[in-house]
Parts: sequence; C-alpha cells; structure tokens
Amino acid sequence: MFILCWTGNFSFAHAVAEKLHGACTILATSFDDEATVAEKYPDAAEHIQAIVELGGKVMHGVDATELDTWKHAKKLSFAKIVFNFPHVGAGIKDKHRNILANQTLLFNFFHSALPKLAPSGEILVTLKCGDPYDLWDVKAQARKTGQLNSSRSFAFDADLYPEYSHRRTLGFVEGVSVGSNEEILKAGVPRMYGVAGKGKAKRIKGKDGKGKRKRTEKDSDSDE
Repeated sequence: MFILCWTGNFSFAHAVAEKLHGACTILATSFDDEATVAEKYPDAAEHIQAIVELGGKVMHGVDATELDTWKHAKKLSFAKIVFNFPHVGAGIKDKHRNILANQTLLFNFFHSALPKLAPSGEILVTLKCGDPYDLWDVKAQARKTGQLNSSRSFAFDADLYPEYSHRRTLGFVEGVSVGSNEEILKAGVPRMYGVAGKGKAKRIKGKDGKGKRKRTEKDSDSDE
C-alpha cells in the first residue's frame, strides 16, 4: 500500500519514510515542477534523496484537486493520503474570499482523493490553528462530499518528525521565512484531521475560481 504525501521541501515525507523504514511505500509529490522545487527549496534535494534511498518514490507537478484523473495513479490506491497545511496560494487579501477559496480547495481535494482511497484508508489534513484557518472547517468540507466523515482529530506534534521543517509555498526567503517549525506554532499547536469513507462527489467551483492552488509567490501563509 502507498502513502501519498503532498509536500513543499519533502521534509515531512522524509520524516515519515524514516519512521516506516520500508514498512510502507511512500509516494511523495509536489505541486511545483522539479525545477521550481529546486529553486524554492534548496534543502529539497537531500530530502528527496533520502526518500528514494528508503524505498519511496517522488513525483512533481501533481495537483491535489485532480488526483482522480492523474494518469500516473490510475491503478493505485492509498492507505493514507496526507495533505499538510494546504492553501490556495493566490494572495487573496479579502478575508471572506480567502476563506471561501480555501474551503473550495479542501472540498475539491476530498472529492479528488475519494476514488483513490483504499478500503479502510484515511485522508489526513493538517492546518494551523486560529483565525482564519479554523474557519475553513475541514470537517464540514469532508461532509459536503456526502461520502466522507470525520474519523478523528489530534494535535500535530512536529517534534515527532525530526527531519520535518515547515516551508511556505513561496519557499525559504531570507528576512521573511523563519527556521524550523516556528511558523506553524505562532498561534498554537496545529491540528491534524482524519476523514474516511468511499464514494463519489461532484466537484464545485468557488467565486475565486476552481479552488485549485495557484503557482504564485504572492502568498505567504501556506506550506505544503
């Protein structure tokens, strides 16, 4: 069985691979293409190398809202589908529009992941705590599919993943980015939400587009 992780600098996937030690095959993916990953995340190369050496696989240019039509995963199913700190990355300044866009992103991600979830599989989403992240209402976006329900939620303890180092979608920028995992701990301990189920749901569009992540450097809130 595979564990699919969407990751910025691939440090979380590396951390999970270290913990599993070959007990499960990891497919780690990035939204950006390979060249962009290398430019934005100078430390990505060492994490990618470690993942491969530990028996994992790495792929670039994967849209988390189109997993159901992703040809490379046509015959695959996943025991765990992990999306840490999702964000549309569109630089939307209006709070209401920003919340709506990210709610739509979450719904379309859940819609996309449903057909690829193995029996008894689970989708895991991690968010920062506080405003506006609490208003994205992960559980509600899962329920909207009509096929997914919240299975659990718990504090995301970054200390359990020694190799993990949080990065925003714009990469590591001197004078803007902070080291280690300080960014995700500013408002408190992040929370990971687990949802489970199988079935079909109709993709929706938000007022700000299709609820897809944008390839932009304007956003400074998101990570992976």
